[in-house]
Amino acid sequence: ICIGLASASPIMFLTTWFGSFVGISTTALLMPSWDILSLRFGLYGINASITMSVLVGNFYLLNSASVCLGIVATITSMILTMAIQYFCTPLGIAYFALPATLVCVICYMTGGSFPSLIPVDLICLTVPEDHLRRYYLSKMVMKVSLTFMVFLIALYGTIHGPYSHSLKFSCMADLI
Repeated sequence: ICIGLASASPIMFLTTWFGSFVGISTTALLMPSWDILSLRFGLYGINASITMSVLVGNFYLLNSASVCLGIVATITSMILTMAIQYFCTPLGIAYFALPATLVCVICYMTGGSFPSLIPVDLICLTVPEDHLRRYYLSKMVMKVSLTFMVFLIALYGTIHGPYSHSLKFSCMADLI
């Protein structure tokens, strides 16, 4: 599955793995210690993967704002997954991807209020040519963003003098 996903959509491959990592980490930190075994058998990884891969690169163009939204939405999806599991499991109700769906719909509906998020029309999600165009545009946006960050670091270095590797993180913190 991973090889097919990586060859079909490198953006979705990366966001799926990153979303699963964020989701499992969040769940492991928030879950009570007596219930940690349900982490292995729960749907935490799939809800996180769905949330991150749908929001970052599909509903919104891949940029730093959509990645931040994806991280926040994935954490929200994990909290919602634990809450829905708490209520639905004793009743025998299957909830599968309900938390991811709810969070993604809410994020898509409120996405117009953030100017740095570039939404993708829903009709463009099913056409392979549009996906390829979105992939190239995402690469260009990320390249420009990284070039701008390198420019800011170089500018910071010329103003404050050269910095060593030990000061690199403080330089990045000052820029942010």
